[in-house]
Amino acid sequence: MVTTLDVRDETAFALGLEVFAKRNFEHALSAMLQRGNLDIVVNNAGFRKRMPLDEIVSVNMRSVFLRCQLFSAVTKAAGYGRIVIVTSLALHRGGTVASGSASLCLPKCSLCISILTLGLLLLCS
Repeated sequence: MVTTLDVRDETAFALGLEVFAKRNFEHALSAMLQRGNLDIVVNNAGFRKRMPLDEIVSVNMRSVFLRCQLFSAVTKAAGYGRIVIVTSLALHRGGTVASGSASLCLPKCSLCISILTLGLLLLCS
C-alpha cells in the first residue's frame, strides 16, 4: 500500500496523455502495468473554454468512458481497484458555472449516468 508519494515516482506516478484517441489509453495502460499493479486510476480531464461540441464531448465524456472501459477490465480481473472520476460543478449547477453553456454541461451529465451504470455493472458481475 502506498502511504506517501516520493519524488522518484517509485510507488506512484502521474501520466499525462492526449485523450482524444483510444490507442493513447492502451499505451498508458501498458506503461502502468509494466510498473506493477493497477490499483487506482484518477480521471481528471476536461475543458471549460468554449469550443465545438464534438471536441468538448470527446474530452469531457468520451475520454473518461474509454479510460473506464479499459481500466475497469484490468481492475475487475485483478479483483480490486479504484477508478476516481473528477467532474465539475457544471454537473450539479448547470450552466451557471460554465457561463451558461449547455454544451459544457451536457457531457458532464451524461458522464454521471455512465458512472452510475458502470458501478452497477461491476457490482453485479
